[in-house]
Amino acid sequence: MNDFHFVPQGNWYTSSAGYDFRQYKPVTAYTVDQPVYVNQQNINVFPYQALNYQPEGAQFPYVYVPIAQFSKVGAQVNWDEETLTLSVTSDYYQIRNELTDCQKKLKDCMTSLKTQMAEHPPANPMNKVGQQELHDMITPYIIRPEMGYNVWSAAEEDEKTFGVIHVEHMQPGSIYHPPGAAFHFNQELLDKLTEAYGYPVRFNFGNRHWSQLGVYKY
Repeated sequence: MNDFHFVPQGNWYTSSAGYDFRQYKPVTAYTVDQPVYVNQQNINVFPYQALNYQPEGAQFPYVYVPIAQFSKVGAQVNWDEETLTLSVTSDYYQIRNELTDCQKKLKDCMTSLKTQMAEHPPANPMNKVGQQELHDMITPYIIRPEMGYNVWSAAEEDEKTFGVIHVEHMQPGSIYHPPGAAFHFNQELLDKLTEAYGYPVRFNFGNRHWSQLGVYKY
């Protein structure tokens, strides 16, 4: 009968004859009873739950997440049976670098656009639409036009806008009198004005007496 002496090697035991075997050391760990979120997804779910375990000599316990759960957050988990090797790969850094590159290109593009506008400012388009043409475009969107209304535009250019379009609709008066004209503002009109001016037209301001639209540079 042969007697082989086994020599401990960390968690492994090696015999004098070259035979190895694994010894599993029992430890005290607890399943985590709260969600563990990675990329806004809870990966602490059955059957591979996270464990709360304090290694020997550690000041605080740690939360251990089974590698089997990594695939739920976009990582690839592969097991090589021949080499007994486990590998985990993720495209996190690739996506992060691509996003950083896109943000830089967008920033450079906006900087270039602002530089070009400063060096070669676009011609003010407010004169592309005459006052009568503007009046005719807005009239179909006035409710009770017989009560009186007024439409005009002004080239009040600043950093963001070329000018403004003013619409005077409900005339002030006694609450006992019938209401005046009303402006039926909608997206359809904005689209028509945008096409006419060649630049975005957006709503700026409005109350029961006035509405103001802006012709924006971008």
